[in-house]
Amino acid sequence: MATLKAIRRRISSVKSTQQITRAMKLVAAARLRRAQEALLDARPYHQALQRVASSMLFAERAALAPAPDAPPAALMLVIASDRGLCGGYNANLIRTAEEEARRLHGAGLETGYFAVGRKAADHFKRVKAALAGESINNVPRLATFALARSLAIRVLADFRSGRVREAGMVYSQFRSALSQRPVYERLLPVPVPDAVEGAPAGAPDLYLVEPSRAELMPVVLRRYVEAVIFHALLEGEVAHRQEQQLRQRLKAAAFPYQKRLEDFDFSLVPSVPKTRLLELAQGAFLATHDNVLCIGPSGIGKTHLLMGLGRALCLAGYRVLFRPAVTLATELEVAHKELRLPRLLAHYRRFDLVLVDELGYLP
Repeated sequence: MATLKAIRRRISSVKSTQQITRAMKLVAAARLRRAQEALLDARPYHQALQRVASSMLFAERAALAPAPDAPPAALMLVIASDRGLCGGYNANLIRTAEEEARRLHGAGLETGYFAVGRKAADHFKRVKAALAGESINNVPRLATFALARSLAIRVLADFRSGRVREAGMVYSQFRSALSQRPVYERLLPVPVPDAVEGAPAGAPDLYLVEPSRAELMPVVLRRYVEAVIFHALLEGEVAHRQEQQLRQRLKAAAFPYQKRLEDFDFSLVPSVPKTRLLELAQGAFLATHDNVLCIGPSGIGKTHLLMGLGRALCLAGYRVLFRPAVTLATELEVAHKELRLPRLLAHYRRFDLVLVDELGYLP
């Protein structure tokens, strides 16, 4: 049997671990917030630069075309992460990259991958894909000007030397806390802007160029590629950190299995108020500290709805805890007997919502 001294030492150790974990969560949340602010602040400048550079480079698209003797090859940057614990983030990026590679193969181009992030590099090595290069250990920040500049130099060197006919990148586009989407974006040849789609070759752009177009175009092209890659790194960093936060919230929620509201067939149970449930999934009732009680007979899917609601609120950024009523009652009883009930209640209060299932099974 453990001595009192050993028990106290164990309690002290657990408390220290909890404090460290709580501090790490706060640091991760602060990093995510800074990354989101940097992305949102950079988007208007990125869009303006893209319009200006695309319009100017469009007038010189004949000079910026692939080399006539270039082999039928393409270079694809795949911007993934060095670390896991982020759900399907890396898997979705790699799947999109392979789909784009098949599309390019259908167009007669063989794709060579440049992996940004250890997860992508390990995958392409494992499947023995054509790996043109890699950049790993990009921590603690993925979105750095130094990395964007080195990638831009590699892309421009391969394109200008005639080693590839096309260069592009796959990255995760951050839309909101609920949505990140893997996308493919072509870098070179420079995509034609919508405003000048269909214009004749050599058509003048909307900008006065000084000192001369011949001197300015190489600089504009380099800055354009650097800016587009840096913006993709920003998007990828925010999406990765958001996905990590989501996985942590889902793990902390302790769902026995994953269920989604979208998978529930409301047509089989017409009495279930679908509109009301979708309203609850927005989380407005949490701001007013309202309680919600779901009552119904067995077998209509109350547990499914409860876990689906909890998952939707985790996606919205709320901290959720799922407990069957019997488990919750047992935890409270044991904590009361062990004189640690206040600490357990403090643990519950750290969550925005506690979901209690199967109240009818309590004796």
